[in-house]
Parts: sequence; structure tokens; C-alpha cells
Amino acid sequence: MSTDSPSKLNSLLKTQPAGVVLCSAWLVEKGYSIELQKRYKKSQWYESVGTGAPWAK
Repeated sequence: MSTDSPSKLNSLLKTQPAGVVLCSAWLVEKGYSIELQKRYKKSQWYESVGTGAPWAK
């Protein structure tokens, strides 16, 4: 269910305040697969603050 489109990332960045800690499981529920989350992390759109909790920059 992972679509790697700019609009999907833009939607996430627009709806969540900067600096918020997101739960990976919540992101999966919203349609952001683990693989997509890994790509966002690798591209430095966010960083991990712990297991299952990425932080949106």
C-alpha cells in the first residue's frame, strides 16, 4: 500500500507539527508502510528517536 509520491509526504508534513514524535504503527495505519518510512528516514525527512518512534524534522 506504499505509494512514494511527493503529495503523500507533503500531506504528512503539513498535518503534523514540526518536532512531533510519531509512532510507526500509527503511520502504518495511515498508509505509510514500514518500507516507505525507511525511505523517508534514509532521505533524512525524519530521524528515529527510538524503536518505533520517528521524529519529523
